Amino acid sequence: MSRKLKLILVLIVSIILILVLIICNDLRQISIEKFELTDLKAASAESVTIVGDMYINNPSRFSVPIKQIIYNVILEENNITLSSGEIPSFVLEKNTITMISFSHNMKFAPTLELLIKLLTKEKVFVVVTGKAYADVAGIYTHEIAFSQKIDFKEYLRNQMK
Repeated sequence: MSRKLKLILVLIVSIILILVLIICNDLRQISIEKFELTDLKAASAESVTIVGDMYINNPSRFSVPIKQIIYNVILEENNITLSSGEIPSFVLEKNTITMISFSHNMKFAPTLELLIKLLTKEKVFVVVTGKAYADVAGIYTHEIAFSQKIDFKEYLRNQMK
């Protein structure tokens, strides 16, 4: 291989590495701004459907593909997982906050504890925790963790108005 060709290859690889570093740095700026419940619907005698929106801020200069978002809804007081869900792949547009809507079916069996708390406590907090996985050209996956506390009883009061 000629010296000139080697130099060109080194330059190309260097440029690619610099671009990957810039993209990886931009990925660190992505954040879950808000996770909110918008509706609660009876789905069947054994389950309820939770409907909500997640707002993801992508201040970077690049659109970023998200492979998936995995989340858990946890009763804060005793750390019982009420439900788990997954949001499939989508693309975060650059320099914007993207709203992702979701709908998730929650079985009643693990939520008997929640029903007791709703009847006996003034406030009942659930914590939504999860991870979003950003994909960089199939080479690198960046994990974005999030956690948000929601007063579930207050949410139900507002739904009944």
